[in-house]
Amino acid sequence: MHEYIENKIRENKRRADYHKRYLLLFKTMLWTGARIDEILALGLMDIHLDINTIDLITLKKKKVSMRTIPLNRDLKDAIMSYFIEFHIDVRSQEKLFPMSRQLLICI
Repeated sequence: MHEYIENKIRENKRRADYHKRYLLLFKTMLWTGARIDEILALGLMDIHLDINTIDLITLKKKKVSMRTIPLNRDLKDAIMSYFIEFHIDVRSQEKLFPMSRQLLICI
């Protein structure tokens, strides 16, 4: 999947920014083990680059709860590169992936 998305980035320069977002989404799912809905709910304030953790809302349980997981070094590098390339303010209240689950079908 990683290679497929990287090929899409190289093939279609016009849509490369979208594919870079999908690549980060894939890496986040891979290195956190989180479900797609948990990743899509992830806010920028939930990523703590200074202490290398991510706070995820667990959506599978009836009672909403938070879990903190360690931030993989490769994922941290990918997130930091993404923030720098797209000029993202880490103090923002926005979501990391401003998209819906239905939009992912278009990959």
